[in-house]
Amino acid sequence: MISNSTRPGTAWIRALPLLLSLVTIAVGCSRPTTPPPASTTLNDVPGATAVGRPVPAEAALSRIEFRPGRAFDQIAGATRPGHASYHSFSGTAGQVVMLSFARRPSGMLALSVRGPDGVLLADAVPEAIIELPSEGEYQVDVVGSDTQYTLLATRSRGTTRAEPTPVEVGEGVTLNGTVAAGEIVQYAFQAEAGKDIAIRLTSPDGRFIPSLRQRNGAVLMSFAEGGYAGGPETVRRIPRSGEYVASILALGGIDGTSETSYEMRLGPGGEE
Repeated sequence: MISNSTRPGTAWIRALPLLLSLVTIAVGCSRPTTPPPASTTLNDVPGATAVGRPVPAEAALSRIEFRPGRAFDQIAGATRPGHASYHSFSGTAGQVVMLSFARRPSGMLALSVRGPDGVLLADAVPEAIIELPSEGEYQVDVVGSDTQYTLLATRSRGTTRAEPTPVEVGEGVTLNGTVAAGEIVQYAFQAEAGKDIAIRLTSPDGRFIPSLRQRNGAVLMSFAEGGYAGGPETVRRIPRSGEYVASILALGGIDGTSETSYEMRLGPGGEE
């Protein structure tokens, strides 16, 4: 007599659930996976090296070019609601870049700037003056209503990393000179903690903006905060004793000339 455990033709029936489970596992392992959708960054643009905020693949990223011997460039663009225009430029640590629109357009416009590491340096502003933190590619996004625009860009030839000229401030010192558009002039001086330092910048024929920082330290007044030559006296409190640097960025002559003159007065705050 043959038992059920050895009856011919019944062993495969008992093994059927195990076989089905193995087939299911095999099919699951071989199932193709769908790759995540690719996004476009500045790394995907020929000649660019920065990692900025992802740019839509269908968007055109136009290049701001600063040709040799020139500190300025302008580029045309257009915006529509819900869609940004994208631009890029290269720079070196310590260079100063100023971005603005050529004239007030019919619609609202704002720009944002991201550094090579993707960090936001300016966010939805009508103009920006930025001291570049590192070498690399920078991304400019322009958003607004349905309007055309011309973006003006100025990039300094020199950098704030250059060695400044030492001066003695004492009871006050007047510094003057002539400089080409795009150049940065810097003066270093000693100051005591708790004292106020005043900066007055004037020019008969040019546009200049000042800045003030601790040498290798905190910025007391950025170029964006400094205002233009001919504006009111700017006063800042010295946070700690040490060396400070007053810088001037030349933006060119009022009548379009390149060489312009300046006069800067440094002294105790509140005194002429």
